[in-house]
Amino acid sequence: MKRAIQFGAGNIGRGFIGALLSKSGYHVVFADVNEEIISKINEDKCYTIHIMDVECKDEKVENISGVISTSDEILEEIRTSDIITTAVGPVVLPRIASTIANGIKLRKITGVTSYLNIVACENAIKASSQLEEEVKKYLNEEVLTIEDAIQGAKDIIAEQISDEPRYRKYTKDMIYKTGIITSSVKKKNPDEDGIYEMYYDYNEKVQYIASHRILAMNRAEKEKVLNVSITIDEEKFEK
Repeated sequence: MKRAIQFGAGNIGRGFIGALLSKSGYHVVFADVNEEIISKINEDKCYTIHIMDVECKDEKVENISGVISTSDEILEEIRTSDIITTAVGPVVLPRIASTIANGIKLRKITGVTSYLNIVACENAIKASSQLEEEVKKYLNEEVLTIEDAIQGAKDIIAEQISDEPRYRKYTKDMIYKTGIITSSVKKKNPDEDGIYEMYYDYNEKVQYIASHRILAMNRAEKEKVLNVSITIDEEKFEK
């Protein structure tokens, strides 16, 4: 079955564009930042449109799924899709351009040669042309590897997450609850007197570590004595 991505799972996205694509024989993937809507789409795998006209009727929209538009999964969806449509609003349109560009790069790297049609269904003059110009800003002549494309997408996703307050709060909470701060001594270090010796091979949960230890680690890292990092429980974070 042909696949389509609809950026924006709001009233226009689901009520008009998604329904039209589904009727045209596409499996429709809704891409949105609203986790509640995406979860509901993936759970129900369908929804109903109530058409209020001279003759009222209900239409069931099927063959659908959802993906968070700031996740890595969106790249694979772009790689395997035939058409992309948008209903995110003119202001948000430039923000999704980088994601679309990285999906296009991934298609090129993996040898996908079929056309990818992109239509911006926005309340704006020449919206598709505007989106085209924004996407072009992120496209290079050559993309060396799949890893390059994915890393570029991750950088952009990280930037998008940093702009969203609730994502920042969630990330901070997860680091605090599941994070472990670890320090190790560098092979060549100037700590001849062993001032930071207790931190040469040290780890402790972030939520329990005392502030004076953090300050000591920061000083030692700045003085190039230690390597300091924080690891998190990725499984819990992804959930």
